[in-house]
Amino acid sequence: MGLSTRTSSALTSLAALLVAGLVLSGCSGQEAGAAAVVGDRRITIAQVQSAYTDVVPLVGQDAQFTQSDILNWLILEPYLTQEAAHEGKGVSVQDAKLEFTKVEGAPRDPSPAALAVVRAILARGAVFANDKSTEELTALLNQITGRLKADGVKLNPRYGSSMDYTQANIVKGQPNWLKPVATPSATPAQ
Repeated sequence: MGLSTRTSSALTSLAALLVAGLVLSGCSGQEAGAAAVVGDRRITIAQVQSAYTDVVPLVGQDAQFTQSDILNWLILEPYLTQEAAHEGKGVSVQDAKLEFTKVEGAPRDPSPAALAVVRAILARGAVFANDKSTEELTALLNQITGRLKADGVKLNPRYGSSMDYTQANIVKGQPNWLKPVATPSATPAQ
């Protein structure tokens, strides 16, 4: 049984309204379906979700690791791995894969996004090691956050409200990021 002409026309109109809404809301092609856009780099919602699924077995269910945490690591990964390499403490994809072999129940073929998250975590450990003074660590953090701020981060509100460039962390948004519509109150009859 096919769709009636009226139903088909209504669906076509609805689709046109949705497309127009996306255009008017400012969702560029790069931002649509993105968890974040960092400079010209797009991190998709699918990447965040696949990384989350693959990384949770490494940290455990009780670690309260969220998809926002995963996104934060994906945002920071190129900055941290570049700095680790600059310091001669590079972290390879093979290093990240090795971490998955150490944990029973972890995927043996993790997604590229999951590998990027683990690389970022390993690189952070290498870069912010205890062999540096507080001043050196502060200068290093300022250098990384300065580059991050220069590139700019646009977040999907599902993951947070903004990027804290001083700490390189996603600022958590309100749990329900959809704003409720105020309903007019009835005026009591006199």
